[in-house]
Amino acid sequence: MDTKWISIKKLKEHEFHTTLRHIRASGENWHSSIIRLSEILHEAITRAMKLASSLFVIYLVLTAFGDENTVSVTVSGVTASLPTGYVTVAASLILFIAIQHLQTCAMLISTLSNESLRVRLRGFNSGLYKLYHGKDEMALVTPVVLNQFLSPKLPTTKILNFLTQLVYFSALFPFLGMWTFLFKLQLKIVLSGEIPSIHHAAACFGAFTLAAAAVFVVLFNTPLPMKKNAYGIRWGLLSTLHPVGQHPMLARWFDEGNKAKST
Repeated sequence: MDTKWISIKKLKEHEFHTTLRHIRASGENWHSSIIRLSEILHEAITRAMKLASSLFVIYLVLTAFGDENTVSVTVSGVTASLPTGYVTVAASLILFIAIQHLQTCAMLISTLSNESLRVRLRGFNSGLYKLYHGKDEMALVTPVVLNQFLSPKLPTTKILNFLTQLVYFSALFPFLGMWTFLFKLQLKIVLSGEIPSIHHAAACFGAFTLAAAAVFVVLFNTPLPMKKNAYGIRWGLLSTLHPVGQHPMLARWFDEGNKAKST
């Protein structure tokens, strides 16, 4: 059997679609499903933006009131100081979680788009349907027109759609800039000989967290080689298609399993 190359992202999206099918089979209608998915997406975007705001505040504090050793803020004559290494660790953890929320948002957008296409009616626009129910305030300015009778002579909608996606994609650059800023600062702390060892350890952990965030993004979205899970197929799927203990291949599976254990 040829090796399949599938990303973890695709597997999780497939699991989500399968879960949604089970939810619909239990009585959930398309309206409830699409509205709930829109709410989940809005909640995920809100959480990501809150984390991004926290990162921006930390960046301002580090650049305005900090050096490689400490961060000192004076308010009403009272000065509060923290080791810079500790602050960068907190920022690195927030950045890691923010990246995971952004990944969630991207997957929810893909899932919501696929679910929106389940209803195919003449002149029906699922984005405008969500706008009517207060779940998609940008539907009217989305440069996608579902008109079966007219098509533009110029690729205007394609250009506008590309520009919109480019602008949204550029919103990721501040996260990349923050990642670079924190990583460089933590390297300075690690290489500095005048800073206590505990601060070095904190900076090392922060740099490790940033590296883990980069590895997470790459491995989560990159197609990876997959092999057939014979055990899962046999006992998780095929065995459930027959009454317990009556699958025609049951004896052979037990025999192969015993041989595998003995070797």
